Amino acid sequence: MSGLGELHKRKLLLTFAHIDSLLAEALRDLDPGPVQSPFSRIVPDAEPVQQQVIMDYAARLRSRMRTMLERLQIAPQERQVSAIWSARTAVTMAEVALDELRPQGLRGYGELSVEGADQVNGMIAELYELLSSMNAYLAAGTSHDLRARLERIDQSAPDIRLLRELERVITTRGLVPLRPTLDILVKRLESRVLEVVLFGRVNSG
Repeated sequence: MSGLGELHKRKLLLTFAHIDSLLAEALRDLDPGPVQSPFSRIVPDAEPVQQQVIMDYAARLRSRMRTMLERLQIAPQERQVSAIWSARTAVTMAEVALDELRPQGLRGYGELSVEGADQVNGMIAELYELLSSMNAYLAAGTSHDLRARLERIDQSAPDIRLLRELERVITTRGLVPLRPTLDILVKRLESRVLEVVLFGRVNSG
């Protein structure tokens, strides 16, 4: 017996979830990653050792909260939202936001010259292309962890070392447009089908 009613337990669960969300935000601010947002207000001034110590504290705090919930027989909410679905939703919302930037919408903020309208349309087209590529890649579905897939391929396969190096460079440098092409090459190595092509002069038999 915990002495807590169902509403108490519900409040406890929601508060722990909120604390976990705040921890995730703090960790994200401490270590923004290699590709930092140009719109972030956070100055990335944390030293690597500080990042690691706070990550350790966060892990301990999360572990304690999990243990407390288990002791009180409070089950966290089941995970129901696909990360891929969430990412595709974000991309779609970004496309909607771009639509609102079209010249006909911007004219509500003041007069817009023809030159200005052309500039805006050019920017929207460029960003739309990137968003469409992102959405297409996410829609492609299964097994896009190229590094793990390359590890599973027979290491004596031709060009495997070159492909692994390409994957490293693409990931390190953020060369997103090259990843689908690398995916095609990896699929060829993963396939056990051998294609033989015969060609020659017409009517040569």
